[in-house]
Amino acid sequence: MGLRVNTNTSALSALRALSVTDRAQQKSLTRLATGLRINSGGDDPGGLLISEQLHAQIISTQQALENVQIDTAMIATADGGLQNISDLLAQIKDGVLFTLNSAAASPEAIQAQQDTIDAAISSITRQAQTTQFNGRSLLDGSSQIVTDNTDSDLDNLVVRNVQVDTSATAPVQPRRTITLAAVANPTRANISVTGLALASATTFLVTGPRGSAEITLAAGATQANFASAVNSVLTQTGVHSNVAGSELNSEDFGTSQKISLKVLATGTGVNTITTTEFGTLSNGDSGQTSGVDGVITVDGVSVTGKGRSFDVNLPYISFSFEYAIPTSPTPLAADVAAETLTLAAATFDVYKAPIAFQVGGRTTPSDLMSLGIRSVTAASLGFEPTVDFFADNDGAGTAPPTRGGTLMSLMSGGFNSLALRPSGASAVVDKAITQVNGLRAQLGALQANVLDPQQRQLQVQIENLSAARGVIRDLDFAAETSNFTKQQILFQSGTAALASANLISQSVLTLLR
Repeated sequence: MGLRVNTNTSALSALRALSVTDRAQQKSLTRLATGLRINSGGDDPGGLLISEQLHAQIISTQQALENVQIDTAMIATADGGLQNISDLLAQIKDGVLFTLNSAAASPEAIQAQQDTIDAAISSITRQAQTTQFNGRSLLDGSSQIVTDNTDSDLDNLVVRNVQVDTSATAPVQPRRTITLAAVANPTRANISVTGLALASATTFLVTGPRGSAEITLAAGATQANFASAVNSVLTQTGVHSNVAGSELNSEDFGTSQKISLKVLATGTGVNTITTTEFGTLSNGDSGQTSGVDGVITVDGVSVTGKGRSFDVNLPYISFSFEYAIPTSPTPLAADVAAETLTLAAATFDVYKAPIAFQVGGRTTPSDLMSLGIRSVTAASLGFEPTVDFFADNDGAGTAPPTRGGTLMSLMSGGFNSLALRPSGASAVVDKAITQVNGLRAQLGALQANVLDPQQRQLQVQIENLSAARGVIRDLDFAAETSNFTKQQILFQSGTAALASANLISQSVLTLLR
């Protein structure tokens, strides 16, 4: 064997092996100290890339979860304000019903109820204006979705939520254009009278959307006499007859509007009324008809209404509206209460909602939601005031009264105040209660069917993403401890080998002695 001094190959080999073991030992120590299998790109380039992508997704999902929790708190705040308004509306309804009970409603008692109603209406507006979340007013109308509806055919247009084109840039605002087309016109319930032959006094029962009433016609009465008798109980029944007595119509449109005519009693001789729908009716005979609901398309999708009212729910928008009843000619004297309401095509733009929910970790439409909360001030709740042609049945040319109105019309001096028109006040309050409850149901459905499931889904997503990232990046301490022990032993044995290799060169000295 050759003995060399200048080049100790054995020592170099031992040193190289010791260096490799030292690096492996340092890497193992780093992993044990951090608890991570991957501490740098060199540990596992592909694993680092995937784990960092998962980490970014986890962070965005955690923020989305926090957003959903904040959104839920906002919905709860709005619902709390609506609950208070609902309680106030119940008090107003109570006062209106007290007034309608004429047995107990003295002038003083009515005035006391009116004062209570005035205070409650003012409180409703104050509640709507002061319900806020993080500085944003929720119920005063500033959070409702804005439209550019200028079509006089569309009344009470309320957009609940919408997805708009957010890619639009200034000066074009993010919006969505909605196109309505008429498919089928709504009709009133109608009975066509073609003949009346009364040999003796005859009593009829007329029933309509408002209720029933009896009318009695004398022997030889004409169809014009029949019309006058029907119109004399119009406010009780909601059934109108034209002057000629040839048409009976319900006051509104749709299948919910039903009218019936029954012959209750006849005297001697032949007493009949002839109609197109039922033929000839005599003693004990009756017949009933109903209206027809309107049908439209919204962006090509067919929607059936309730009479002239429509509630549209599409994946990208939900809204409700009514087709307006023409307000001319005035007054209702002959056939102006047309049996059919001709629907018109319409187009309007819906702009980005003031309340946007980011409920996911991306910016795709499925992760973005918009919400509009309509105004619930006293000036917004109730009907749009409309001319009540059905209350003007005398044919004398007098101006018909106003029907409907907002809660403000119930204030002292308003046309629906307790002293002037408590029955109208009752209808307005009922409408306001329906609107508030409908808004609460809308917000409740959003929370129960969207936010709560989304919160659960995000929590599951965070859990699974974290687990996947842990599998890739987290350290298996049991395995790494075994590896570290191995590296320690190798380091010690490598050190001993290096020392032995150095002794080989020193053996040359024995030859020089």
